[in-house]
Amino acid sequence: MARLPLAGQRLGTKNRLLLDYWQSLRQADGHGLKLPSRSDFNPRRVQGLLSTLFLFQVWPDEGVACRVAGTTIARTLGLEMTGKNYLDMTPAHFRGERLRRFTAYARGAVSRSYRKIGLDTGEHYLVEELALPFGDVREDGSTHVIVHVDGPDPDAQAHAVDLPRILGAPAIHEVFAP
Repeated sequence: MARLPLAGQRLGTKNRLLLDYWQSLRQADGHGLKLPSRSDFNPRRVQGLLSTLFLFQVWPDEGVACRVAGTTIARTLGLEMTGKNYLDMTPAHFRGERLRRFTAYARGAVSRSYRKIGLDTGEHYLVEELALPFGDVREDGSTHVIVHVDGPDPDAQAHAVDLPRILGAPAIHEVFAP
């Protein structure tokens, strides 16, 4: 099986489980390994990750909708993101960059990044995000991308998160593989 640039990277335990499962779904197509299709992905295989997993629908160069946001994500943000336009929830100064990244994911890029998540106390904690695309394109030109957030249990934090700073938080360090 061909290896992704992320395959040799150190990842959080949960992100490693997700990457290994996603990699196991890739199949040879005569030009290497093709991206897995959304229908090949069985959420039960990563059941312990679902509360911190996003599923996005991406229309390259046009838009991003959050199809599913795990329960821990919704509770941490104090916001239900499922069914919402993700770019509308993104600070205006960061929307173009976010659309560029999700367009790259929809075209096959994978990403591992670290972000500082701000609390209302001014304190921060570090999370690792892993973005993995699916290869099937729907009739409307969209595709799906999963993003998993691996970090400290937000329930262990005694304070609320600073929502605008989370949704517009730039990457501290990122491995981006188109």
